[in-house]
Amino acid sequence: MRALRSLAGHPVFYGLTIRLVIMVALPLLLDDGLLLQGVRYTDIDYDVFTDAADYVASGRSPYERHTYRYTPFLASLLAWPAQFQGGDSGVGVGASSASILSLLTWWLDRRYFGRLLFCVADVVCGTIIVSLRRKARKSLNDDTKEELTTILQALQSPQLIDSLWWMYNPLAINICTRGSAESFVVILPVLLTVVLLVGRSGDKATRGSIVGRAIVAGIMHGIAIHSKLYP
Repeated sequence: MRALRSLAGHPVFYGLTIRLVIMVALPLLLDDGLLLQGVRYTDIDYDVFTDAADYVASGRSPYERHTYRYTPFLASLLAWPAQFQGGDSGVGVGASSASILSLLTWWLDRRYFGRLLFCVADVVCGTIIVSLRRKARKSLNDDTKEELTTILQALQSPQLIDSLWWMYNPLAINICTRGSAESFVVILPVLLTVVLLVGRSGDKATRGSIVGRAIVAGIMHGIAIHSKLYP
């Protein structure tokens, strides 16, 4: 029971921790053949993303990479760590210092950097979903609240049930840790655009706030459309 209460009370911490452990451990165990030979965990599209990022880092077009059919934003974003890994940054650095530096910057490795971004985006999605579900439950009428409370009490924890929708959902965890960029696509058009349009519960809707939210939502929706290209 204590473990369940902890999972329910800290979904962001545990959700991110689970994703980080899986994104590091399973590629080592499966992709490197330490656990099973011939079974690959990493999504093949992740190799396409990172190859395109290498093209961008060298000043070339990501579309020179065969089968890259995604937004150039993604390749440019994943190319960011290249500035820390090239050039003469290692000149004059001792072996021990280089080892410490590699331990501190492991997340900048092309094998993990994109996955890390996708996992963080996925946790942000889960945080928004949990928040929206809790706000929706507070706005229910008394009869519906009583019925829902009875159901949730039988399931032990409404907070845990909220988190299970996304934060602890095995499908969502699997997709982002394998290197799929779908969490970016989810958070831009589906969540942020809707949240901006609807606003927060309890806000006083004024003409200025409605227009402002609509403008920002439109910008986010435009970025979202660009994030899911099919050239």
